[in-house]
Amino acid sequence: MNYQIFPFREDDIPEAMDLKNILGWNQTVTDWKKFICLAEGSCFKVVIDGQLAATCFLFIRDHIAWLAMLIVKEEYRRRGIGSSLMEKSLEYCRDRGITLIKLDGTGEGCPLYRGFGFLDEAEAGMFKGRIGSINYAGSHAPGLKLKKVEAKDLEGIISIDTEAFGVSRAAMIERLLLD
Repeated sequence: MNYQIFPFREDDIPEAMDLKNILGWNQTVTDWKKFICLAEGSCFKVVIDGQLAATCFLFIRDHIAWLAMLIVKEEYRRRGIGSSLMEKSLEYCRDRGITLIKLDGTGEGCPLYRGFGFLDEAEAGMFKGRIGSINYAGSHAPGLKLKKVEAKDLEGIISIDTEAFGVSRAAMIERLLLD
């Protein structure tokens, strides 16, 4: 099977939405547009027979890259496409002097990532639910008040995030929280 890796573009979003819907993921059209902006040229796709077969994004800040949205269409899995996207991503990072790459992946992707030397760092879960009349603060956090993030909150949020993550992700945080 022949395929090539191309840059992912905004006009790929409708097919990417179909791809993520099959997996039950929660990204919106707006999310994909933000990803393209934040990835700054480091978003890739594989097209087979004129159809989107796979995606992969890199978000780079200083010396750290975060690999995300590596999705391979079910019928093309275990044919080397995920590995090709990983190789492309690692080469992209090497060429730019990136010294640390992190990712979050599903259980299905773990064998691929481990094959490239990635190690488990933490386990995360994905939960689904319906919004109703929920008391978010609940009895578990008496006195906790939730409010919408405003521009004046960004400096503090970015400071805490930079300390926890190791590099500033100010542009990404601003885009995610204020759009």
